[in-house]
Amino acid sequence: MAIFGGTNAKISSTSIVESRFNIFGSVSSVGSGVEKDIVSYTVPLGKTFVLSAGSGHANTDCFFKLIVDGNIQEVEKNAWTDRNVKFIARITISAGSIVKITGIHNNHLLHTFYANITGMLI
Repeated sequence: MAIFGGTNAKISSTSIVESRFNIFGSVSSVGSGVEKDIVSYTVPLGKTFVLSAGSGHANTDCFFKLIVDGNIQEVEKNAWTDRNVKFIARITISAGSIVKITGIHNNHLLHTFYANITGMLI
């Protein structure tokens, strides 16, 4: 069974077609300088997860990190002209590993982050 989200993440929806996953998450009231897990996925025992993409959105300038087992794979920053970021990755992740997207901003107001992870379980 997959484990979705971190302690502060709220899963909006999960779509599973065959073995393809599209996992959405959000976290609200994020303060300045606080890095929060937005969405995460733990690969079930006996399975492999092939991460194909991810995305993030925030209503302020924000750094998004794609992390696998604590190792940063990619960092993207949105801008006032485009609040969305995209991760294009072909990463094979083994059973028991955790893939997640986090977000951090330095604005003085509280903000909401959204993210999704897309891949295939084999």
